[in-house]
Amino acid sequence: MEHVEIQKGVTLEDFFHTFMDEAEFKEYRFAERVVSNLKKQGNTISGSPRVRPSDCGRAVSALSSILDSNKFHFRTGDLRYVARFEQLIADLAAYCQKTYPSEALGAHILHARVRLFANNPDGALEIVEHYAERPYLIEGSFEHALMIALLYGQCHLQKGTLGRSKISFISWGRWLAGISRRNSWRVAETFAPFIGSSTADRSELGIIPALMRRVSSAYAKFRRGSGSWATNSVSKAITTAAIAHLAFLFALLGATQRNRGPHNSAMDLSSRRVLVTRAMGGIGDLLMMSPGLRALASRTGLPIDFAIPRKFHALFQNNPHVNLLDIDGPPLDVSKYQTWKNLSFCPAGRYESKHRPRVKKGRVELFSLGMGVLPHELRQHGSKIDYFLSQDEIEFRQRFKAEKGLGARPVIGVQPFSRDSYKDYSRISNVIESLSRTYDVIIFHHVRDGLPSGGGILSTAGMPLGNSLALVSLLDAMVCVDSAFLHAAAAFDVPVVAIFGPTDGTAFTKHHSKAKILWKQQEFACIPCWRNEDIPCPLTQQAPGTQFEIGQLQVMSPCINSIAVDEVTSAVGEVLRSNGVGR
Repeated sequence: MEHVEIQKGVTLEDFFHTFMDEAEFKEYRFAERVVSNLKKQGNTISGSPRVRPSDCGRAVSALSSILDSNKFHFRTGDLRYVARFEQLIADLAAYCQKTYPSEALGAHILHARVRLFANNPDGALEIVEHYAERPYLIEGSFEHALMIALLYGQCHLQKGTLGRSKISFISWGRWLAGISRRNSWRVAETFAPFIGSSTADRSELGIIPALMRRVSSAYAKFRRGSGSWATNSVSKAITTAAIAHLAFLFALLGATQRNRGPHNSAMDLSSRRVLVTRAMGGIGDLLMMSPGLRALASRTGLPIDFAIPRKFHALFQNNPHVNLLDIDGPPLDVSKYQTWKNLSFCPAGRYESKHRPRVKKGRVELFSLGMGVLPHELRQHGSKIDYFLSQDEIEFRQRFKAEKGLGARPVIGVQPFSRDSYKDYSRISNVIESLSRTYDVIIFHHVRDGLPSGGGILSTAGMPLGNSLALVSLLDAMVCVDSAFLHAAAAFDVPVVAIFGPTDGTAFTKHHSKAKILWKQQEFACIPCWRNEDIPCPLTQQAPGTQFEIGQLQVMSPCINSIAVDEVTSAVGEVLRSNGVGR
C-alpha cells in the first residue's frame, strides 16, 4: 500500500491508527493526558510542587472510572486494556510517590484492584502486602486502610490461601474501629466474610474474638440463602443482625484496645517500650512532636522508638529522648511494645479539619495528646521544642560565622516561603533587601533563584538540613511565614516575627515564648479562615485552577499581602530591642 502523506511525517495509516485509538480508548487517552499534565507541572516560586494532593486524587479518580466502565475487559484479561492501564497507573503512582505518598497509595490500591480483576491475585498481593505488613505507612486515610485489608483478604481468597494469611481481620477491624467508631458498621460489613478463616484470627484469645468468629460463621451460612422469598427474607434479617453484632463488638474492642497493633491483639504489657510512628513530614510538624516525645520518655524511663522516614532523621539524631527507626525499612513488630502510637493518622490534621475556623489547640499539644501524653504531663515537662546540635554542627556554625564575618551587625534569618503558596508574603524580597541595609541576613531556603543576593545577604541553599538548623542558633531574630523554621527558631529561643493570615497565628505559636505575630485581624474579619490550596480565598474566590488545569495561578492571600514592608522591618527592630539587641 502506498502511503499518502496527511502532514509532514504523518502517514494515512498513522492517521487512521490514531483516530481509531481515540475512538476506542477515549477514556484512556483522556487519562493519559491527565497524567501527562500532572508530570509537566513545575514548581511554585518556593520550589515546592504546583501539584496538590487533590490533583493526584483526581487523576486516580479518572483512572478508577476506566476500571468501573471496563470491568469486562479487565476480568477477561484483555491485554489491550490491562497492559496499557498498568503502565498508566504505574507512571501515576511513581510520580505521586515523589510528591504526596498518601495519594500514591490510592494509585497502588487501584493498581491492585485491576490486577485482581485481571485474575492476577499474586500481582495484586505483591502491592497490598507491603502495606498490610506496614500499616503505619498508611497516611491518615480510613478508606485506604479498609481497602488494603479488603484486597488482602480477596487476594488470599482467590488464591485459596486465606487460612495461611498473616493478618488477623479481628485485630485489623478493631484497629480501624478505634480510629473511627462511627464506621464500625462498614468495618463489620467488610470483614464479616473473612473473620475466623485465617490462622491469625483463630489464634485470637478472649470471649469477644470467640463470639465474633461464631457470628461470622452464622453470617456466612445464612448469606447464601435458598432462593425462596420467605427464606431469603429470614436470611437477610439474620445477616443484618450478624453485621450489627459485629459492628458493636468491633466498636467495643476499638474503644478498649486502642493502643494495640492491627496484626494481633497481644501487646507485650511487661515491656515499657513505646513505639511512635509517623510516615510523613514535614519538618515543622516533626519538631513540634519533640515535647510530647520528651514527656513520654520521662514517663517510661526509656527513649521512645520513633519511626520516621530516614530523610528526617537529622532532626532527632542527637535527641536523647528517642531511638530512631527507618519507617520504610523492614516491618516493625508492633507486638513487642507496650504501646503503639500512630501519628500517620495525623491527630493535628483531624482536629483542625473538624474545628476550623475555631481552632484553639496548638500542634505541640495535639501531637502530645496523640501520643497519649496527658495535659498535666505536658505542662510539667514544658512545650519547648527540642533540637540538639551535634559537635560537627557546632563547629560548622563557628566556621560559618568566622568565614562570613558575622557579628558586627545583628543577624536576621528569613524563611521566605512556605510549601503552601497561600501562606506566602509577596513582598518578602523587598523585606530581605530592606533588612540587609541594617542587618546581616541569612535566607533559609533550598534554592537561591528569584531571591535577593549581594552584600549582607547569605543563603543556606545546598546545605544539609542539620547545618541549616545549626545556623538558626546564630540568629538574633527570625522573619518567617507559617512554615518549618518558625518552629526551629523556637528550639533556640530566637525571637520571631511571624507573618500570618489564613491560618491561626495564636494557635501555631503557643509553644514559642518570643513570637510577634503580624496579621491584619483588624482589617479582615475572616482571619483566620483556614483555607488551603484547594479552597479559594473567601474574599477574592481565587483558586488554583480548574480540574486538571493544575498550578495555573499563584494562590495568594490578600490578608497577608496587605502587610506593609515597613511593618515587618519595624517589628524586627522591636523584637531585637525587647531582647536587648541594639541596632
